[in-house]
This record gives sequence, structure tokens and C-alpha cells, in this order.
Amino acid sequence: MLYKELFKNALIKTQKLGLSVPESILPFKSSLSDSLRDKIYLLAVGVAQRHGFEDSSTLAGKCIPVHLAIHMVLKKILGVNSIVTIGERRWYNDVYCEMSYEYIEKEINSPQSDKTLDAHIWLTLPDGTILDLTSEAHQDIQSGRGNYQTHECIIFTKPDEELSLDDGKFIPFLVGHDFLFRTDCFDLEGHPNPFGLMD
Repeated sequence: MLYKELFKNALIKTQKLGLSVPESILPFKSSLSDSLRDKIYLLAVGVAQRHGFEDSSTLAGKCIPVHLAIHMVLKKILGVNSIVTIGERRWYNDVYCEMSYEYIEKEINSPQSDKTLDAHIWLTLPDGTILDLTSEAHQDIQSGRGNYQTHECIIFTKPDEELSLDDGKFIPFLVGHDFLFRTDCFDLEGHPNPFGLMD
């Protein structure tokens, strides 16, 4: 199934679970211009680096602080409404942060803030582009393939580009950040709880 269809299904499931979702997500917008894509890319890398996420070793395991910081700055600086997306990444013989709706419901009903949440977070842009800075970084460290600079870790697809199971397919389960609040991944001031979610 294509990413945009998986995303639509995740949106429906998110609503059925009683979680709030951002307004006016769908339908997806027309493709972002090349100049805006360039600005998003540079801003995403710059925001990560400014917060001390400068390479694979510092990005791995930090999907909440990295992507929420980028999410907020994209809106503030460029007026781009990126969408917090929660799910897993799947290959033929491996699953990264494997999820299920049974697991999600259990976490909603009985959040365990002292344990890491087995999920991955990335951003979906208004045209369906995937923006992710941490899953490749995690693979770099876990597999020992190297420690790369931030700009070498980024996944920034085009809206008509489909990642296969050979590439590592993104499978969204939830849309929006309400699940992160419900599972206590934020403190009372709204800042990410570093113990709440690790890649």
C-alpha cells in the first residue's frame, strides 16, 4: 500500500481511538516547490545541529526532541504545517520500533512513563513528504556502519517517491501528537520527557 493511503488509514484509526488530530490534514496539498524544499532541508538540519544533534551518535534515540523542535520551527519560520507521525519502519527481514494497535491501546489506558515507548516518530509534510532525521542514525549506530553528520542521516522523500521494503518502508499508525501527551512523553510544561520515547 502506498504511503499516502497508509497515512489516511492511520488518521482514521487515530480518530477511532479518541485521540485528537490536527485540523485540515487531508487532502494532501500539491507538491512543495523546490525552493521551499531546500529551505525545509536546511532548516531541519540547522535546528537539529543547534540543539546538539550533530551526528548519528547524538541523533539516535532522540526522535521526539529532534522532530518536535523541527515541527515547531517549520511552522514559525516557514509557515509549514508538518504532521507528527508515529509508527514503525519495516524491511523484509526486520522491523524498527514494531507497533500494534493492541499495544497502543494498552499504552493509552495505562501509560508507563518510566519505560521507553516502543515507537518511532517522524514528520509528514503537507504534500506527503516524509522527513526523518533519526531512524537512519539509529541504524548507523546499531549496525556499526559509521557515525555520520546530520545532513547525511536525513530522509527527505518526494511526495511521489515510495520507499520499498528494501529501503525501509515507513508504516504510520497514529497521526498527531496527542498519543505522546496521553502516554506522558511530555512534562507539565510541554517539554519532551527524555525517558518517554527512545528510538
